[in-house]
Amino acid sequence: MENENEVPFADVLEQLFTQETVPVHQVYRLSDLTADEFDVLMVRWASVPTDRRLAIMRHMADLTEDNFAVDFGPLFQHALQDPSPLVRVAALDGLWDETSIKPVATIVTLL
Repeated sequence: MENENEVPFADVLEQLFTQETVPVHQVYRLSDLTADEFDVLMVRWASVPTDRRLAIMRHMADLTEDNFAVDFGPLFQHALQDPSPLVRVAALDGLWDETSIKPVATIVTLL
């Protein structure tokens, strides 16, 4: 079987955004993104349906609680500005152990 990290990132996003259920094993690939991968994700993210964005955010928040090695911080911070309040709440859940002060201003604005 092909190593998950060897799957092209565009294919990972295609699976995350189009499979009937979110392939949780691919959610791990959203951790520690390179700048280029983050940019590619952001281009596609805006066109992802709200329910799928929410499902992905919830999976990332759950993985963050169970696995301290993953880092979805930049995605959670971006999602704090999502048009959907449910996606924003899921992003807040994912930031429970964030040590950076970067999201504080956005969180205060949301309050």
